[in-house]
Amino acid sequence: HKKRIHGQHVSIVYQYVTNRVYSFKVGFSVPKRSIRFAHQRNLLKRRLRESFRPLIPNIEKIAKEKGLSVHLMLVYSGKTVQTSAKIKEDIYNAVMKLVHCNK
Repeated sequence: HKKRIHGQHVSIVYQYVTNRVYSFKVGFSVPKRSIRFAHQRNLLKRRLRESFRPLIPNIEKIAKEKGLSVHLMLVYSGKTVQTSAKIKEDIYNAVMKLVHCNK
């Protein structure tokens, strides 16, 4: 069963899976509907990856404590290209919501 956490520019769709050995999977998506040009979508995906990378240990820790596998998808939901700082702040806030709502 998939759940979603909304941020200002980024949404996190996540699923905990109990029937597998521990694993952690992450995907990044910038819909063509939101951002028309491929070079802008690629830039945003790079920014999403870089902003998310330092937060991985927090999510892995929660998943290991619960003995669950975690599948995440970060979806950029903004209509314009945002700065790295704004994306990082939005992802951080969304991940903190994820961590706190699953304790």
